Amino acid sequence: MTCDVSIVSVFGTDSQRPEVRWGEVMSGQSFVRHVEVNAEGGLHFRVASLFVSCAERFSSEICVVKGEQKVNGKSIMELMTLAAEMGQTLVLKVKGSDAEMAMEALVEVIENK
Repeated sequence: MTCDVSIVSVFGTDSQRPEVRWGEVMSGQSFVRHVEVNAEGGLHFRVASLFVSCAERFSSEICVVKGEQKVNGKSIMELMTLAAEMGQTLVLKVKGSDAEMAMEALVEVIENK
């Protein structure tokens, strides 16, 4: 699975955060959310493992974006390449029939672990 997203610079309100745009073919619902990494060690192996385990429970496509880097949220190896530290903001993009439930569960993992 690949993450079909592109980063677009946004200027104005909340100007420093990237806007995530998806490709033209979409199935189901689509949600985008900015989340702050709250784990003391950042998105280290334990948190990334919990995130992937949670993501795999859903059929939706899940992408995680940090700056210009975008990865498959169901791949622990790809998540680890983000090297997201505590306090950094990630963009979660979830698309599919169970996207709303998936987003809620994934935000809980990132913000509360």
